[in-house]
Amino acid sequence: MWGYGLFPPAQFYTQALGEMGALVYPLGSGKNLSTELKIIRMVDTPPSILVGMPSYLLKVGRDMIASGNLSKACVNLRCLITGGELLSEALRQELIKLFRAPVFDHYGMLQAPMIAGECSFQRKHISEEYDPEVLDGTKISSNGKGTLLLSSETVWPITLRRLQTNDRVRLCRNTCECGSDAPWIEIFGRTDFVMKIRGQQVDFTALCSNLRDITIAELYFEIIKEPTDRVVVHIGPSVDEAILRKALDSQLSFTYEVKTYSTLELPQTNTGKTTQIVIRST
Repeated sequence: MWGYGLFPPAQFYTQALGEMGALVYPLGSGKNLSTELKIIRMVDTPPSILVGMPSYLLKVGRDMIASGNLSKACVNLRCLITGGELLSEALRQELIKLFRAPVFDHYGMLQAPMIAGECSFQRKHISEEYDPEVLDGTKISSNGKGTLLLSSETVWPITLRRLQTNDRVRLCRNTCECGSDAPWIEIFGRTDFVMKIRGQQVDFTALCSNLRDITIAELYFEIIKEPTDRVVVHIGPSVDEAILRKALDSQLSFTYEVKTYSTLELPQTNTGKTTQIVIRST
């Protein structure tokens, strides 16, 4: 199992689906083996399932197109399983269009892996190991919108009591069209990324999602909080600056900067995940 550091979700999907007869390639975040070597191996032995971070899967697909190997490497591809970062609707559609395969997203955290996985109706059903709740202000509810809280008796040797995930969600307990009675969540983004900029409350996760008509795989926001609020939008060659500015001007009441690059790599968090939102104090 090459291509990832044995993170629990990737290992679980690889082993479980492999035992069911699928040929699974866990691509991870791309750090453990070069993309070029991965593509060569996929051409030699085409996989039926790819597991990885969505932004890295997009890079792999584009590199396959550039090398003329997409059709060879993906001849047997059945689906993609994503995780490790928030999957926007725009990025999901890009992956579907590129690989011509359905995408199933996984949701988990370092503190609590394997929280939820998507069904065929793209609903993230909570694992039976967790008891989910939502926090809205000071009120804790068993459903509705708020910050996701998780309790569990079985995930770790110690008991989880209302772990605050800092993810804003809608928690639903009605039966899904897939037939499952397991509660499911719709993720809106991180509480960390909702902030006031020059008097305007901005949800930067939602802002990225609202830009779905623009190729946002080569775009990230840099929010500089001191000495004064400032927003810099970094874009790569696939983003049309005029269209981007028009979309941003309809949603933002303050001025911002746009920096264009001939090539752009999305920044990474300290855990190695790519991100489209960077917050700096200076």
